[in-house]
Amino acid sequence: MNADASHEGVLSEEEVSSIVNEANLNTKLRIQFGLYIGNVGSKKQQVLAYFTESFKKMDLRQPEAVAFVVQQLPAVCGHWDAPDSDAALPCKLTFSFGGSVESWDMSGTWMLKDVVERLEQIWPILRAVSYELHSDEGTVTEDMWMTLVTRDARTLQFEVGAVGRPFTDWRGNHGLLSRLLPKYLGVDAYIVPDDIEKFPQLQFDDRDVSLRLPLGVQELNYTEFIDKIKTELAMKASALGDFNSVVNISQRDIISPVLAGAVLLARAIGEGGDVERPMLKSEEPIVGAHAWGTVDYTITYRNVHIIVVEDRTGGVSVPWEQVVMVIAAARDAMLRKLEGHAIGFKKHCHSEANDLQELPSYAIICSATVWRLLKYTPPQQTDAGSRQASIVQSGVLGLSVDFDCETEELRSGLDGLLRRIAHMVLAHSHQVQRAMERMPRLQQLKRPEYLAEFKELQDGMVDASHSVVLAGRRGQLVPGTL
Repeated sequence: MNADASHEGVLSEEEVSSIVNEANLNTKLRIQFGLYIGNVGSKKQQVLAYFTESFKKMDLRQPEAVAFVVQQLPAVCGHWDAPDSDAALPCKLTFSFGGSVESWDMSGTWMLKDVVERLEQIWPILRAVSYELHSDEGTVTEDMWMTLVTRDARTLQFEVGAVGRPFTDWRGNHGLLSRLLPKYLGVDAYIVPDDIEKFPQLQFDDRDVSLRLPLGVQELNYTEFIDKIKTELAMKASALGDFNSVVNISQRDIISPVLAGAVLLARAIGEGGDVERPMLKSEEPIVGAHAWGTVDYTITYRNVHIIVVEDRTGGVSVPWEQVVMVIAAARDAMLRKLEGHAIGFKKHCHSEANDLQELPSYAIICSATVWRLLKYTPPQQTDAGSRQASIVQSGVLGLSVDFDCETEELRSGLDGLLRRIAHMVLAHSHQVQRAMERMPRLQQLKRPEYLAEFKELQDGMVDASHSVVLAGRRGQLVPGTL
């Protein structure tokens, strides 16, 4: 409502609330106004009459005038306990999340941020993810919160919903890539372009007898090393049969030796006194603001990951959307270690973090026979200029593994793949090491992080492509935007 409009009779509650909202008062005055206007008895009518008289006498387009009117409410309409003391309407708050329920009595004037901080103490996983608070009237905002707690209510019930999906739910969501890249990685693109030159092979003399690679209790030169891996892959391919037609763990029987070989090769070439070496891990848990789950593999250096995602379609349908969300989640987790947990619903955006701008993220998407390497470069702002975020992939790197594979063709493909992945591992390690030397604060990335099991998130999940409107205890999903 425009405060200079003519008006006949007493202002309505909607008109008075509009005047106060437009004045953008401080929190204390907004709570005071809410306590008076929320009274269904005579005080509400007194408030409306007082605002009507004030409306005729002063310019309520000015925030200072509105603030003065609200400050005078106790004197004009009679004192209400809450503004002048810690007393407030007696109320019991009940919150449900992931199948569990917590309740407490609200004493004093509880601000929404106080409630959120307590919720994140009760359910620590909320410190990592974006989430929403819902009442039977919809998603709770700060303004709605003030309205709810100033009513003459004895019990208020809320549901806490994590906004996001597990990694596996992003697989197969084709057509979303052009929306996910800008939203979650800050990349202005709709595809992941090919550029094999960004993924060179590691160069070394494979006849160098001084290059020793560990394989069990043995130490082998590179020729012996790759022959051992080739023989293992050929043996498994022969035993497994036509495994490309099967979507199951048999893909891992081929993937694991290749990844392990690349890590060992990178270690052998990169040994230089650094006691921290890249490590291959499986089923690594990662929690981001909008996605979470376990990653098939990670190649980790100083607790900074190269992400490895299995393509269970054998290259027929590349899970780009899943990979984008895993990269975003891994960078969310890094930012969380640096800046701590952001109290509240909205988490910090990793693509806007200056501390992470020198750390690109690498990923590998692979089946037994089809491999792709990927690099994400975050945006950067320096005195010399700015750099936009970008993402690029190698294109298909084939590995001729099948039940009747030719071993020489297999050896050639394996050699090229090992060299490219090993080069990626070394580049990743060197970039992490240099960044930590230049910015000692990044040493915090090395510390482990413990978060609760994902089941809480699964049970308390709100689909990322929907907003939720609750009717009592049951939610109706309404299509929204990602």
